[in-house]
Amino acid sequence: MSVVRGGEERVVAAFCGWLTDQGWLVTREVDFVDVFAERAGERLLAEARGRTASPGLDVDTVYGQLLRRMREPDQHTRYAGVVPVSALAAVQRVPNHMCDLLRIDVYAVSEAGTVSRAERVATALAVGHVRRERLAMMTPFNARALVGAVTMRM
Repeated sequence: MSVVRGGEERVVAAFCGWLTDQGWLVTREVDFVDVFAERAGERLLAEARGRTASPGLDVDTVYGQLLRRMREPDQHTRYAGVVPVSALAAVQRVPNHMCDLLRIDVYAVSEAGTVSRAERVATALAVGHVRRERLAMMTPFNARALVGAVTMRM
């Protein structure tokens, strides 16, 4: 992976500073996760990427790392992918309903170091890619229902 201007350290530092300003207690590099944060009984585990020549591959890696960090369902734990603004198009490839089910949020870091929660595109449900009756039975850890719910329409 060839790194270009705006490496991971810059993205992680900006995100950690933003979390601290929001009242989170932040620790870096805990149990193979880039950022671990706690606030009022909530936990946030975040994986980050800087700006690279392969943003799509890097975003896919972030999602994969987050999936490997997930344990039993826990209403107090959320997961975050943190990427530079230039990688937001790659983030949009994962449907909203999947991020919602898996409790994954995406944060974007601008060139100036400003952090914001990324707005996602319309849900796959809204454009007809998921059957409503299947969506109702899905949970983050119900793989059989999850696989059955996603339909390919080409």
